[in-house]
Amino acid sequence: MDEDTVGHDYSLFERGVSDDASICVMSRLDPGPDPLPESSTGTRSRGWLSEVPALLVTVITTAINAVTYGGLCYQGHGTAAAGSNFGVTVWLLGSGASQLAVTAFSGIPFGIGATTLEMIPIFHAIFYSIQFAMPSASDTAVLATCMATCFSATFALGLLLTLGGHLGCAKYLRAVPVVVLKGALFGVALFLLQSAINSSTTMEANDVAGLLLVWPKWGLSVFLGTAIFLIDEVTHSSFLIVLILLTVAATPMMVSILGCGSIEELRSDGWLLPSPPVVPGPWYSEVAAIYTESLPEVSWPVVLQQAPALAGLLLTHLLVSLMDLKAVEILCRTDIDLDTELKAIGLSNICSVVCGCGWPTYILCSQNVTAFKLGSRSRFGGVVKVLATIPMLASVNVVMPLMPCALPGCVAWWLGLCFMKETVLDVILQHSSRMDYIIVICMAAVIIWLGMLQGIFVGLLLAMSNFIFKYTELAPVVLSSDSASFLHSNVGRPLAQFATLERLGHHIAILQLEGYIMFGSSSQLTDAVRQLLQPGGPRWILLSFRFVRGLDYSAVCDLAALGRRAAESGCCLVITELTSSVRETLTKARVQVVEMPEARGIGLCHVPHYQAALKSCEDALLSSVGTPLPMQQGSALAMLEETFADFLEKDTPRESMDVLLSHFEQKEFLPGSTVYRAGDHANFCVGVVTGKLHAFQAPGSKNEHGQAQLMEIVGPGAFVGFAGFLNELPYNQTVSVPHDGEPTLVVLLHWDRFSALMEQEPLLANGVLRSFLRRMTYELRYFSRLSAQH
Repeated sequence: MDEDTVGHDYSLFERGVSDDASICVMSRLDPGPDPLPESSTGTRSRGWLSEVPALLVTVITTAINAVTYGGLCYQGHGTAAAGSNFGVTVWLLGSGASQLAVTAFSGIPFGIGATTLEMIPIFHAIFYSIQFAMPSASDTAVLATCMATCFSATFALGLLLTLGGHLGCAKYLRAVPVVVLKGALFGVALFLLQSAINSSTTMEANDVAGLLLVWPKWGLSVFLGTAIFLIDEVTHSSFLIVLILLTVAATPMMVSILGCGSIEELRSDGWLLPSPPVVPGPWYSEVAAIYTESLPEVSWPVVLQQAPALAGLLLTHLLVSLMDLKAVEILCRTDIDLDTELKAIGLSNICSVVCGCGWPTYILCSQNVTAFKLGSRSRFGGVVKVLATIPMLASVNVVMPLMPCALPGCVAWWLGLCFMKETVLDVILQHSSRMDYIIVICMAAVIIWLGMLQGIFVGLLLAMSNFIFKYTELAPVVLSSDSASFLHSNVGRPLAQFATLERLGHHIAILQLEGYIMFGSSSQLTDAVRQLLQPGGPRWILLSFRFVRGLDYSAVCDLAALGRRAAESGCCLVITELTSSVRETLTKARVQVVEMPEARGIGLCHVPHYQAALKSCEDALLSSVGTPLPMQQGSALAMLEETFADFLEKDTPRESMDVLLSHFEQKEFLPGSTVYRAGDHANFCVGVVTGKLHAFQAPGSKNEHGQAQLMEIVGPGAFVGFAGFLNELPYNQTVSVPHDGEPTLVVLLHWDRFSALMEQEPLLANGVLRSFLRRMTYELRYFSRLSAQH
């Protein structure tokens, strides 16, 4: 696979690659050959050495990310009392906890876990809501409530992901609209661009006059971030990007060593990150002191009020996690079990809470892809990253004051430009639907004017509305619509009755339904049936639910209303082939459905099986015009005469029917008996004299209960098995007598007897063939029309 192909395949996942400040474009390159193939005979030490480049880049980018994004965790909105250093410590704790869980539970051997960047603007919106809900509370109480909200959300997220992965719910994540994620990332891009300016100065980005006075500080961040963005797009080199960032980080020390200025002067002029207050003891003492002082003042009612916002946070986290995992799977050519990774991410969030971070975590695409490209193939890198977290935590208070403000500023600006490019350009260049443009534009407007959470809510609302609108138009509920002039039951009838049905069959409408009929699609069924209930329409309307998976309450109410409308119009609305789920839904909704063995009367009635329902409609129509129905006398001779007499020559003597009967074998099958099985050689066909037979589909076709699918009910006067019989093919159905039925009398026509009939009585054999051919013609033209409609 060449580089262009990989880049094209990854276009939908490009966001997941560039959500890390260090190597956003490495994942667009072809992973190339594995530097450590499984067949390698190198020593264990040589294998560890091959992991060193990936380890160095992973540890360095983790530190840079902590400095860049950790300082944003508790920035403003009543949480500034925690300090930027505390945010860096929290970020590192989350990164280490996530890595510990990913190394232990993920199915990706080189998996890298990290704290979730995309959650920062969402939590900031939640923090603002908390601060607004606690106007008279102290800063400590506001900070405590914000922290409690973070911990509660992360723990709940961890439990849900772990449980979801255990229950196999990962497949449902594919139904989440990706365009909403694009719109959310646009909001994240705006947040990062604003944060780049805020982190470079002590002023808010909306203070235009003040920013103009300190333009060199934030201008440097904008210049460096833009330069890194352009270099990144041109070179696609992670090493070069890391080298540039290390150079920016080391610049203050180089200035001091060269004698161009001192660290104190740079800090007093605002070029360095602020020095934290001196806290005696190690880093964990500082963390413990903040938690011990703050958490007793948590306002739990305010925390509970944030539940709707936390639902949006959960959805965004699921979207981001899914996109990153799919990107890792494609770019690293690694088979990923999404359920296993969901459990790993869930456990990493729980570890984040236990370790004192409390921020959501995930498996970061960019660091995973980079580690893979640099030779990482084992869990050794994850173990080293966990161990490296400890010295990084210990050195936060020493290293942070030496970092230039331009470091987090340029990284945030660079990443903001990446997200802006991947949201705006991706939607413009890759999305053909106009609704995608509308959703992203509306989300952007709401995010700018109202906030991040409101924008996500609007995006979800628009995406759901678009789905409902399209589903209402496109979801095929009415699979086919025909009349009894075209479709006939499987019962053998005299030609005069067939002629009457073809002439008056428009009084029977037959609708084949499919899919899940719900509030967004039931209007198709309602419109189709209402049109048939107009004056002059059919007297019987047959609705087959064989392919309907279920109904919602709206569809049930519509069906009941159609039944009342049919009763008012003097029509009979027959429903048949109800699945257990549909029948259960109708029962729970207390829809009055009359169980009828035949389609008589008006209103809504139920005949269990399609062939029986259609036959009863045909019989009712024939009776209404005075056509005598077949006389089911219970004798084989009468059944053969009604089935074949019209296909014989007019001057054929009546005694010929006795000759025809002599070539058939009469046999009675008891309830539960099998006449023949699918796959058996078809050496005879069967005609029902009394009772009935059930024809089941070939093995492999199961109904909702795991049983063989009942395809046809064969009643008196009907033949079955003649298609395979005449063409020397195996039976395609299994035919048996129902267990709860009565003994069934049939006539069997064996091939040797039929061969003798063709030799001795060719006219009689021709009549039998014409009768069978007519039945096959009806079935063929139905399937031809059904195929043409789809």
